Amino acid sequence: MSIRHLLLSMIAVLTLLALGIGAREVVTMRERLTAIDWLEHSNRVSSLVQHASGALARERGITAIALSRPDHRTDDAVRLAQGIDGARSEVDAHIASLLAGSGDTARLAPDHPLLSQLAGIRALHAELQAYREAVDASLAGIEVDLDVAPQRWVALVSHFIDVLHQTISISASPAPGGAGDSASVQPLIRDALFTLAEHLGQERAIIAAALSRGAPLGATELRELEHYRANILHSWKRADGLLDDFERTPRIEAAIDRFWADMFVHYEDLRDGVLAASERGQPYPVSDGEWFAHATRGIDAVLALSDTLGDEIDRRAAALRAQASRELTLSLLALGALIVAFGFAVVLIHRRVLRPLGALERAAAAISAGDLSPHVVAAGDDEFGRLARGFEHMRESLAAAERERESALAELRKLGTAIEHSVSSVIITDERGIVEYTNPQFTLTSGYDADEVRGRHVGILKSGYTPPAHYQGLWETLQAGKAWKGELLNRRKDGELYWEAVSISPIRDSTGKIIHFISIQHDISERKRIEARLDFISSYDPLTRLPNRALLNQRFGEARSAARKRGSRLALVALGIRHFKRLNDSLGHEIGDRLLCEIANRLTHATRETDSVSRLSGSEFAVILDRIGDSAEVSERATTILHELRKPLYVDEHVLQPTLHAGIAILPDDGETLDQLLTSASMALHQAEHEGSTPLMFYTPALNADAQSRLALESALRMALETNRLELHYQPRIDLRTGRVIGAEALARWRHPETLEYIPPERFIRISEESGLIHPLGQWVLNEACKQNRRWQEAGLPRIPVAVNISPLQLQQRGLPDQISEVLARTGLEAEDLEIELTETTVMESPEEAAVALHLLKSLGVRLAIDDFGTGYSSLAYLNRFPVDLLKIDRSFISNLESDPSAATIASSVIALAHRMGLRVVAEGVENLAQLHFLHRQDCDEIQGYYFSPALPPQAFAELLRSARTLTVPVTSG
Repeated sequence: MSIRHLLLSMIAVLTLLALGIGAREVVTMRERLTAIDWLEHSNRVSSLVQHASGALARERGITAIALSRPDHRTDDAVRLAQGIDGARSEVDAHIASLLAGSGDTARLAPDHPLLSQLAGIRALHAELQAYREAVDASLAGIEVDLDVAPQRWVALVSHFIDVLHQTISISASPAPGGAGDSASVQPLIRDALFTLAEHLGQERAIIAAALSRGAPLGATELRELEHYRANILHSWKRADGLLDDFERTPRIEAAIDRFWADMFVHYEDLRDGVLAASERGQPYPVSDGEWFAHATRGIDAVLALSDTLGDEIDRRAAALRAQASRELTLSLLALGALIVAFGFAVVLIHRRVLRPLGALERAAAAISAGDLSPHVVAAGDDEFGRLARGFEHMRESLAAAERERESALAELRKLGTAIEHSVSSVIITDERGIVEYTNPQFTLTSGYDADEVRGRHVGILKSGYTPPAHYQGLWETLQAGKAWKGELLNRRKDGELYWEAVSISPIRDSTGKIIHFISIQHDISERKRIEARLDFISSYDPLTRLPNRALLNQRFGEARSAARKRGSRLALVALGIRHFKRLNDSLGHEIGDRLLCEIANRLTHATRETDSVSRLSGSEFAVILDRIGDSAEVSERATTILHELRKPLYVDEHVLQPTLHAGIAILPDDGETLDQLLTSASMALHQAEHEGSTPLMFYTPALNADAQSRLALESALRMALETNRLELHYQPRIDLRTGRVIGAEALARWRHPETLEYIPPERFIRISEESGLIHPLGQWVLNEACKQNRRWQEAGLPRIPVAVNISPLQLQQRGLPDQISEVLARTGLEAEDLEIELTETTVMESPEEAAVALHLLKSLGVRLAIDDFGTGYSSLAYLNRFPVDLLKIDRSFISNLESDPSAATIASSVIALAHRMGLRVVAEGVENLAQLHFLHRQDCDEIQGYYFSPALPPQAFAELLRSARTLTVPVTSG
C-alpha cells in the first residue's frame, strides 16, 4: 500500500468512528423529542376527551329531562331544546377536534391502538347522530321506530362516555420513549378526574329526571345514587392522592380551591336538599333546570381542574423540549466541529503532502515523454517546494528553445488562416493586375474557381455598366501608391450582376517599388436591395403599391405649380369603403387585403395618366384630378370612378359588393395645401357616409362649421366626463296588471356648459360613439346607475331593476362582462337588479358574435332586453337563440297606433310572438289613454312613457317610489 493510500485510510477510519458516535447521540436526542411530542399529543387527546365527555354528559342530562316531561311544548321545553342544541354543538366541536388529530397520531405512532380507538369513536358519533334525530322526532310528537325512552338515551350516551374514558388510558400507554415523571402520573390523575366527572354526570342526570317528573326518587334510583356517591368519593380520594405526587403550582392550587367551593360546598348542599325533600315527600327546592345548571357548575370545576393539570403538563413538556433541543443543538455543533476538524486535517495533508507529491510525479512523467507544457508550482519552502523549483527551472530551459521555433510558424499559419476563412473575397495580383491568388470566399462570391482566374487579368469581373473613367481614376490612385476604396458593380461567372465594396492597397518591396496589389471585396448586393426596398416603402404603400401620402404630397406640389401656371384648378377626391372593418372581421384580413388591392387596381385604371392616385390609410384612398373645368366635370369624373369601384368582385368563393363614398375639395377654393384639401375632402366624405344615400359630396363651409361645432361638443363632453357633470334620469316602467312601478331605465342627460340647456341625447351619444368616448360614457352610466339603485335599496325603497343601455361598440369589447362584474362587486348591487338593454340593430349586425356576448352577460345573472324591437331585421331563429328576458316595442309603432293600422298590427304581433317565446313585452313611448287601452287589450306586460311619468332625477324618482303611486287603467266597452 502506498503512503497516500495509508494516510487516507487512517483518516477515513477515524472519521467514521467519530461520525458514528455523534450520529448515535443525535438519534438519542431525536427519540427524546419524539417522546415529548407524544406526551403533548396524549395530553391534548385527554383534554379533548374530557371536554367531549362533559358536553355529552350535559346533553345526556338535558335530553333525559326533556324526554321525561309529558308535555314537550311548554316554554321550559323550548329552553331545554335550546340547551340540547348548545350541548350538541359543543359535543360535535370537541369530537371533530379529537378526530382531526388522528393525523398527528399516525405520524407519531403509526401502529398505536389509539388510531383504531378514534375510528370507533367516529362510528359511535354517527350512531349518536342517528339517535339524536329520533329524539328530535319524539320530542316533536312524531312516532319513531327507535326506543327513545330516557333510560335508553342515558345508556347510549353512557356507553359513548365509557369509550371516551378508555381513550385516555389508550392514549397514554404505551408512549414512544420516556417523557419524565409527569408522563407516569398524568394519565392516572386525569383518569381519576374523568371517572369523577362521569359519576357526577350520572348523579346529575338521575336527580334531574326525578325533578322533571316532579315525583320522589324511586328505590332503584336511590340505590344508583348511593353507588355513584361511593364512586365519586373514591375517585376524588384517588385523584387527591395522586395530586400529592404532582408538583402543585399556584394555578393548580387555585383550581383545587375552586373545585372544593363549587363541588363539595355548593353542589353538596343542593344535593342534600333535593334528597331530603324526596325522602319527606315535600316539593323540591329547585326545578330540574336550576338543578342541572348548579350540578353542571360542579362538573365544570372538575373539568377546569383537569384542564389546569393539562396546561401544567404542556408547560413541563415545553421545558423538556427546550432542554432536549439545546442538547440536540450542542450534539450537532460538536458533530459539526468534529467533521470540520477532520476535514481540515484531510485538506492540510492533501495540500502539503499529497498534492505536491502528485504534481512532481506528473511533471517527471511528462518531461520524460517530451511534454514541456505542465508547470510545477512550488507550494512552500519545504522539501517538496525546493524539489518543485528544480523541476520547473529544468522545464523552462527546455521550453524556451521550443517557443522560438514555433513563433515564426504560428505567425505564418495565423495569416494564412485569416485569409482562408475571411468572409470577404481576397485577390492578390502582380503590379499589372494579373491574378496570383484568390481565397475560398472569392469562389463562393464570383463563381470562379481559383484555377480559372489565376494568370488572368482582374478585369474578368467587369460588368460592362461601370464607366471607363471610373476605372481610370482607380488605376491612377493605385499607381500613385495610394489605397482606393469604393463600390463596383461586377458580374459573376453565371452572368448575374452584383455589388461589391472594394478596398485595394499596393504592396511595396524593400526598395519602395510596387510589386503586388491586394484587393479585399465584400458582397453588398443584399444591402443594395434593402436600400432600394426602403426607397420604395418611403414613397409607396407596400400592400397596394400605390403612392403613399409622402409621394402624393410631392406630386401635389408639382401639380399645383403647373395648375397655377395654366390658371386652372385641381380637385382632391377622398374615397372610403363603407363597413370595411366589418368585412375584415367577418371574412378575415386576407380577404380584406385582396379587396384593397383590387380597389387600388380599379382606381388606377379608372383615372387618367395625369391624375395621381394614393392610399392614405386603412380603407381610404385619394385622387388628385388634374386639368379640371367646372364642378359638373369633377362630379362626372368622380361618379365614373365610383361606378367602376362599386362593381361586384370575386375573391375565392365570396362575391363582394363594395360600397364607396367620395368627398371632393377644390384647389384653391377649399384650401391651398394638401393637408387643407384632405381635411376638407374628408369632412365631405364622412358626411356622405353618414347620410348613406349620397354617393359623393362637395365640401362646403357649412360642413366645416358643423365639424367645428361637433369638435367643440366633443371637447365639452370629454370635460364633462372628467369632471362628472353628466346626470342620470330614470323613467319608470309600469306593470299593466298591477299598475305598480316595477323597474326603471337610466337615461343620460347633459346640460350644455354655456347655455345650461339639455343637449339631445341622440346628438351627444352619436358624438361619443364617433370619438371613442362611448366607452368611458358607458362605464360612467353603468357605475352611476348601480350606485344609485343600491342607495335606493339602502334607503328602504322597493327593490326594482334598473336598465342601462349598451352601445354596439361596448358590446364588441371583450372585457365587457368583467367590467359589469367588477361594478356589481364594487357597488354591492345584486346582478338580478341590473338590466342590460341592446338595440335590435346592435345584436343583428353580427348575430353569431352577439349570441356569444349575450350568453357571457347572462352568465353574470343580469337581465337582458332587446330595445327598439321591430325597427331592424331580426331573424326569429336568431332571436330564439338570444338569452333575453324582455322585448321593448319601439316608440315609433306606439305613437302611430291610432293613425297607422300596420303599426297596430306589428305591435300586437310582437306581443303575441314574445309571449309564445316566454318573454315579457314593454311598450315604449306611451303618451295617451288610447294607446294605453290598446296595449291593455293586447295583454302587453309593461309600459313606459310620458303618460305615467317622464324621466326623473334621482331624488324625484325616489319620491315616486316612496309614494307608491300606481297606474289605473280605465275599463272601456271596446
